[in-house]
Amino acid sequence: EKKDHPALKVFRKIEALQPDDLSVSLKIALIYYESRRTDRAIEKFKEILQAHPGSDRVIYYLGVIYENVKKDEEALGEFAKVSEDSTYFRDAQLHQAYLHHRRKEEESTIAILQRAIARKPEVAAFYEYLAEILRGRGHPEEAIQTLKTGIARSQERESLTYALGTLYDRTGHFNESIGAMHEVLRINPNNANALNYIGYSY
Repeated sequence: EKKDHPALKVFRKIEALQPDDLSVSLKIALIYYESRRTDRAIEKFKEILQAHPGSDRVIYYLGVIYENVKKDEEALGEFAKVSEDSTYFRDAQLHQAYLHHRRKEEESTIAILQRAIARKPEVAAFYEYLAEILRGRGHPEEAIQTLKTGIARSQERESLTYALGTLYDRTGHFNESIGAMHEVLRINPNNANALNYIGYSY
């Protein structure tokens, strides 16, 4: 019901009864964050980390808060701690790349994404982001090859092939773009975006 104060009161009572319950402590921290009490949220997340130092989930959330309040170095430090076997690894790497891109540190952005690909070659989002950065820097052929490499390595061929089609279009390769979109439809005949793209292009 969006009643933050009484909710916090109840969760604090639960936390007093169950101090080792990570989900309750996280809920308190997230209520602070969602109500824009970011300083208190950061303080709470740090407190949780002292009790649960290996929690990638908490580390990731703390990094997101730092990012949102423009504390880039602190955010990068937290995201770098997220382990490779964590379910948050993909997003942590993308956030690191985004932070460097936001600061116009393109070489660092590319290096992070290349390392991420080397560690998790099956993640489509790494190839898509790297291709976009390369295209923006005036290297369309490298961008195209990056997506082709991703298509060969990842199970997420549908999204990567669609990204390749849009990239072909943006770099003036109309026929290749249409061909890629038809390939998307061979993978998934119900892909509405590919159907729309073909119709709109014609």
